[in-house]
Amino acid sequence: MSGKILGIIVFVIGVGLLVFVFSIVYQIFQGDYNSFATVLKTDKTKPFGNALGFWFIKAGIKMLMIIFMTITASLIANKGISLYFKE
Repeated sequence: MSGKILGIIVFVIGVGLLVFVFSIVYQIFQGDYNSFATVLKTDKTKPFGNALGFWFIKAGIKMLMIIFMTITASLIANKGISLYFKE
């Protein structure tokens, strides 16, 4: 019985982490501060190629972090499910 309760708790934690990741993604896609046009308008000291490369690197790092957080939260939720059904 305690294994089922622990499984439910771990599953809820995993689902909560997934909701947190999705809220972060929603904020990223709603914000205008991430757009390339904003980078070019605010930083005219860098050449165009540097600004473009910097923007792509920032976007790539954010995407990798989101993928990592989503996989981690899914694995935690999966562990909760397996603990719940383990006999």
